[in-house]
Amino acid sequence: MNGKYAKNWLMEVAENSSVFIFVCATKILKSWWLEITKNQVFNSHTAVLPYARGMYAIENMAINKNINQFRQAAGVTIHYVDEGVDTGSIIRTERIVDPFRFNSIWDLKGYLYLTEFELYVKTAQDILSNNETIPAGVSPDPKLLGPNFRIKDFTPEKQKQAEDGYLWMKNSWR
Repeated sequence: MNGKYAKNWLMEVAENSSVFIFVCATKILKSWWLEITKNQVFNSHTAVLPYARGMYAIENMAINKNINQFRQAAGVTIHYVDEGVDTGSIIRTERIVDPFRFNSIWDLKGYLYLTEFELYVKTAQDILSNNETIPAGVSPDPKLLGPNFRIKDFTPEKQKQAEDGYLWMKNSWR
């Protein structure tokens, strides 16, 4: 993804046309992706930004057992990629009305994935159907930035804590 082949391909594609890249990746893109595409790289995220960033964001929020913070972060976001981790300008975000209606955190996560990709397709269709405008994106207040969760830190123990935390919040909420 960040290798020479990908860079050469992208340079060739971008040579004669505008390029929009839609990613859903677990790796940080090299800065040349942004340079070559003129910052037209979009990401989908299974949490509401800026409240929960990084990998396994909603699961890590469940570990904290803070119902209000969890409800605030339970949703999806489409945003521009920048040099940070889930810090780019937000194009669209949707919050789940009742994140505790699911049997488990994994049922919620599956629903978030489905919702995320529906929003991703809508965003791409909107961009491609109108060559007169492009989403401007909104940059959130840096004071609102939530923690950046890392994939390497989501251990089997953390997974169990997320499962238990979700069920605890679900039972406390009702």
